[in-house]
Amino acid sequence: YIAALAARIRRTMQTASGSHDKIVLTFHGLPERYVSSGGPYRSHCETTTALLAERMGWQPDDYILCYQSRFGPETWLGPATAEVLEHLASQGVRRPLVVARGSTTDCLETLDELGNEGRGQFAEGGCDPDSYTLCPCLNDLPEWIDCMTSLIKRVECGTNDASKL
Repeated sequence: YIAALAARIRRTMQTASGSHDKIVLTFHGLPERYVSSGGPYRSHCETTTALLAERMGWQPDDYILCYQSRFGPETWLGPATAEVLEHLASQGVRRPLVVARGSTTDCLETLDELGNEGRGQFAEGGCDPDSYTLCPCLNDLPEWIDCMTSLIKRVECGTNDASKL
């Protein structure tokens, strides 16, 4: 999974014009109460981020982890992606690469929320919206299909031991 994420990001970086000065890794948000009641979601997001950063060779200042899709009156995991995008300019960021890790496939919610609204929030912070890049989700990336195939085979074989596949 991490290898597939890294492959997608590398391909996007190669095809996007110019270099990126901040990677915004955004996961779908959850109300804070799910985590405070013992849910592992935040820990899973942080572990994924750490493994991806290691694979990509990123330093802590190269990226930020945040959460999108807040609604309702509850306290949600943070920081909120919308707020992060609005404040990038004040941090000197001019060319962000936004990577939605909340889904493995592009969906209307993510494409609109991050592709349209997110671009607008970034522009509201005083930046050129054309310098904003949204990385596609894994979709039909060959490395992702290989990952899914491996996971399915493990379930069919009843093992996590890759040598038995």
